[in-house]
Amino acid sequence: MKITNTLTLRYLKANKKRSLLTMLCIMVSVIMMSSVGIAFSSGKAYYKSYIEKTIGDYHYRIVDNRQQIIDLIKDDSQVDEYYFSCTTQLDYQDSQLYMKSGDSLYFQKKGLYDYIIDGRLPVNKNEIVITPEFLKMNHIDKKIGDQITFDNQQTYTIVGFMNSYQSQDFMGNIYQAFSYIDLTQDYTMYIKDKDVSKNIFQHVQNLKEKIQNMESTTSSKYYIPYNSSYLAVQNIFEEGLTAGYTDVYHMIYIMIGIISFVSVMIIYQAFHLSTTDRIQYLGMLSSVGATPKQKKCSVYFEGFILSIIAIPFGILCSFIGLNIAFSFANQMKILKDLNLSIHTQISPLYLCLVIIGSFLITFIALYIPARRISKISVMDALTKSDEVKVKKKRLQLNRFLSKFLNVSWQLSIKNYKRQGIKSRVIIISLMLSMIIFVSMTSFGKNFINTVKKESGIHDYDISVSDVKMKNRQDVIDILNNSQYDNDYYLRGLEFVNVDIDPDYLTYESPKTIGIYIQCIDNQRFNQLCEDNGIQPSNDLALTYNQSLILGENETEISSVYKKMDRNFIQDIYISYLDEKTEKEKKIDIQNFQDIQMIETSDEYNIINPYELTFIVSTDYFEKEFGSTNIEIYIQTQQHEQLNQELESYGLSSYDETSANQERIEFMTIVEIFVYGFITILLIFTLLNILNMMSASIEKRKKEFAMFMSIGMSVNDMKKMLWKESSIYGIKSFVYSLPFCIIIEFLLYNLSFNTIPFRPSWIAYLISFIVMMIVMILTFKLGLNRFRKQNIIETLKDDM
Repeated sequence: MKITNTLTLRYLKANKKRSLLTMLCIMVSVIMMSSVGIAFSSGKAYYKSYIEKTIGDYHYRIVDNRQQIIDLIKDDSQVDEYYFSCTTQLDYQDSQLYMKSGDSLYFQKKGLYDYIIDGRLPVNKNEIVITPEFLKMNHIDKKIGDQITFDNQQTYTIVGFMNSYQSQDFMGNIYQAFSYIDLTQDYTMYIKDKDVSKNIFQHVQNLKEKIQNMESTTSSKYYIPYNSSYLAVQNIFEEGLTAGYTDVYHMIYIMIGIISFVSVMIIYQAFHLSTTDRIQYLGMLSSVGATPKQKKCSVYFEGFILSIIAIPFGILCSFIGLNIAFSFANQMKILKDLNLSIHTQISPLYLCLVIIGSFLITFIALYIPARRISKISVMDALTKSDEVKVKKKRLQLNRFLSKFLNVSWQLSIKNYKRQGIKSRVIIISLMLSMIIFVSMTSFGKNFINTVKKESGIHDYDISVSDVKMKNRQDVIDILNNSQYDNDYYLRGLEFVNVDIDPDYLTYESPKTIGIYIQCIDNQRFNQLCEDNGIQPSNDLALTYNQSLILGENETEISSVYKKMDRNFIQDIYISYLDEKTEKEKKIDIQNFQDIQMIETSDEYNIINPYELTFIVSTDYFEKEFGSTNIEIYIQTQQHEQLNQELESYGLSSYDETSANQERIEFMTIVEIFVYGFITILLIFTLLNILNMMSASIEKRKKEFAMFMSIGMSVNDMKKMLWKESSIYGIKSFVYSLPFCIIIEFLLYNLSFNTIPFRPSWIAYLISFIVMMIVMILTFKLGLNRFRKQNIIETLKDDM
């Protein structure tokens, strides 16, 4: 056995090119597996820090105004820490501002000390810190130590000045003042438990029961919301959570599964080529007494030697590559503003799994080549008589092909058939390369779209809210006459109760349900109709067969409607206040002349994608909901100047650019993760194609020499090889197409998506073009190397 291993090492050194290609296949497999773990661990650590900086590091929160609850939490031995905050809206003449109040621990957690320009933070409920911009806008001449009184007769002593603070929590307000919290009023208590595990849910349940048993509690069900993001990043998931964080883990498992399967196939191909090259060499060993077991162990020893070199290098390369990617991400403004950075890290457990899994994958891939080598006879090995076994009839072309194809094409087809099992191996290898690339590209696209939707990225720079429908033309005239270039669109929303025919729905529903009626401006409404082949009309309502969330357990219902026409809605009611009494106004259903089913897209800014929504034009909306407020969204390069102009007209406008830019930069970080991984996959597929085609050329040297010996020119051989590449490429593309579409559809269903499924045709085209280019270049380079060899020596086929 020792002699066999020595000979195996000598063979690896003598055939450095083949050994290097095989080692690269193992190394890229390791890079992919370790990159998933490094990206996930690094991203998880960053996201945990991001949640702590923005939302907070609490586990759950209680919104109340009673001292008994504070005493209950204070005496609870399971609570680690707690702090308070509340939001107050203050009016000063015609202006409003949001004030954030909190205790000292809240100020520390949120880093509010960094927002102080001059002075200090408040230490009691009668002190305030305020922005100089608010004082200047309202022509208030105040300094530190002065008092300011708001319209509700609340008086505060100014103890400092601050920069405006935008909250990243569930409220998302922009605050222009800080004060110390008054716990006799409504407060939000943020609570963190000592035991960071699923026991938190039982603890909260016990707290609910204690609060409900308080005499002053009239509600039969007390609600304590969790900080789901912070819990999830610590692997604690709420019961019934069907989307979001748990899906990330499912996607990781699927990715690792796909990588493992493809790695086995690719490494198998590499070792198959390597052992095929060694058939004559191993045949000679058999002729001098080597046993089948020794030959099999020789193959496993080769895999072990290459693995112990490739695995450390693969892990090192993944760390280096992701560290470079993270260094660019750390330059982004969102990270610098939050004083955060992404660092490469991986859990020791996952690192051990990568090492063990890589060895396991390699030896699984070696099983068939080792078994085949151990069983081959001495004569077959020495003569290579088992390499090509094709019957004469299989090489014959039918009359149609013989008549219409020239000699070059006929020769290419016969060469393809003559390869026998080798041609099928190449086709399967090319199919795997295309399937993995297209599947992961589609996965990345859906993952990015889902994260983008959840992150709240929008396509506008300024929003104008609280615009009465009857006054919308005044705002539009201001925008049209503005000196700043802009583009805008309108959007409105109304919640109504409707009487329906329940037979139209795929789930059990009462006869009266609540739905949303949303308007988009006439131009976008008409475009949406045209995109779906529908004649636009002011009396037309559009809807789409989306996924729906029902109840507390967030149950997803797909294909909400069995069918759709105007008979679905029978009556529409809208609630409105009349002399402090809630009444319902019935809308004339005859105005709804038709309801059409459409496909939706995020570009139309559909609100509430997981609720029953009907889309109408602004003309219809104005006719039925004339007093309802709408919003106007503006796109402009001069967002600061235009926002100031709109505010000068007394409009409730808000410059969204800064917040949106932060979300875009966050998405850029996500895209670096996703597309970096796809790039590694692309390298893997290219390496696989290069490995297969270079080995194919190497084995056909004798065949090429025979062609040249009977007068075939180099250009003729290039044409023949180009046509062979076309056969391989087209067959691989056609065979892999259905697999790609099926896998794409399965990955698409993992994402909670309202966008209709469409295959990634661009990815298919790119993979086919890249595949063809690599094959042609490989054939060309191999042919150029062959031209330098002596034809006579090549025909001798010496070892």
